[in-house]
Amino acid sequence: MQRLSNLFRRPTLADHIRQAPLPAQVVELDCDLIRDTEDFDNATCAYGPDGAGVVHVAKHSRKWSLSGHVCECSVDRFTVGICRIPRNLQDLQDVSGTDFGQADFLSRWMSSMPAIGNLVLMDLCLPGTHDSLSYDLSDHVAEGDSIPSLPTIHGFLEMNPTAKHLVMNEVMKLCKCQTISIQEQLDAGIRFLDFRVIWSPRRDCWVGVHGLETKQPALHYLKEIRAWLMAHPGEILIIWLSRHGAEEHTGTQQYPHVDAENKQNFYQSILDIFGELVVNHEETPLKETQIQKLVALKRQLVLVCSDWSEFTGRSSLALDAAEWLQNDLPGSHDDPVLDALKFFSQSHETFDKYHIVSLACSVNAGAVVEHLISEHGQRIINCFGADLPQSIFHQVPGMKSHPWRLDDSARFTNYYVQLVLETVWSRCSLPQSIYVDMVTQDGGIEIGASPHDQFGFVDTILAYNALKCRDLCEDQRLLAPMMWRKSRLPLRRWEDRRNGRSAVWPLRPTG
Repeated sequence: MQRLSNLFRRPTLADHIRQAPLPAQVVELDCDLIRDTEDFDNATCAYGPDGAGVVHVAKHSRKWSLSGHVCECSVDRFTVGICRIPRNLQDLQDVSGTDFGQADFLSRWMSSMPAIGNLVLMDLCLPGTHDSLSYDLSDHVAEGDSIPSLPTIHGFLEMNPTAKHLVMNEVMKLCKCQTISIQEQLDAGIRFLDFRVIWSPRRDCWVGVHGLETKQPALHYLKEIRAWLMAHPGEILIIWLSRHGAEEHTGTQQYPHVDAENKQNFYQSILDIFGELVVNHEETPLKETQIQKLVALKRQLVLVCSDWSEFTGRSSLALDAAEWLQNDLPGSHDDPVLDALKFFSQSHETFDKYHIVSLACSVNAGAVVEHLISEHGQRIINCFGADLPQSIFHQVPGMKSHPWRLDDSARFTNYYVQLVLETVWSRCSLPQSIYVDMVTQDGGIEIGASPHDQFGFVDTILAYNALKCRDLCEDQRLLAPMMWRKSRLPLRRWEDRRNGRSAVWPLRPTG
């Protein structure tokens, strides 16, 4: 009877992989990931980098045919580079009793790493936050922002306070991807801010925005930043002003229901707040001016503006985002590692533009549908011809939860971002800034539900900058202490397939 049952048993993907003409190590690693699950018919599994810096990728796709299930398996590879950390530095030196071990080090890391002063700002990679003001959102919908369905229901909600409280509490979960204040972000070592603003007709002022308006006017947060800069005279900060992270949009496409005069009045208010702290790019171009000179001149703030012409009146005190920024967004929910690794492996250092990379995430519409509508309800709706979006998390091996909240989705993404950063920081050329979600007061990023589930994002970026100092200034003194700092919030992986965490997918390190 058992033999008959086996005869008609549907072969698992793991069965197909064991029979495929694949290298033995690929079969072993992939079967460890896949086991005997029936959760997916497609898988991409990788191992590496090996001693030559090569990542080996196995792709499996199981499909129906007239003869049953057919599995197509193939192996690809790409190179991310050889680790540049000297062997003598891989044994960590405890520097907890030095300046590098002080609790406030990240708040003054630029001035505490003297060799950096000999570089230009374009040489460094700055740690940044995505939607930097989203920690302080109100319950008021931002008119004209990029979530078109929200203003439609706003009138109804204003007339129904109870409904408004319930609905906006849920909406806020779709918009919030930072939890610490702007001063705390700066204290945690962040030096690039994704500062999103919009004109609020209701409040007659400019506000921060991410679907919802911020509780305070935008100028309130800018004043807090100025106070922080004044208290940290050795630090330099870049602020990118836009509405929704689009560097090329102009006019009302960038800032709806507001004219050029209004924009330039707001810009002038920004200049009034920061005064001489703002870098003048005709006098001190960033591609040529050493950091130590900017600090000596007390030029601590670089302004980058989308819709630069209308917003600033073509001011030399701000850079045109459309001309100056290159903004890339590698990775995705269903391929959170390999796509980003390939991107960084092909990235080359350039001064043509200021290159920024977002390793942040966005809300997945399919996951929201999974949260709001039962599986049975979805099937009924689909019977009537509606095409509901599918949760992308179905593509993650063994994952049963579907994080619909932006903060939970960000923690899932960050779990794999840590693997990307751990792999590339000592092997690849990083962009001039990397910006992320859910930064912590320790300069980490949240990677799980526990407050202890963190990875040292800022210290990893600073370790990369220490490598740059060694390469460009022949100063090797920074690398050892930064390696020690980085070790305090190391890469952490565990098996929790139900919630999308795996120690072997999609990349298992070799060695």
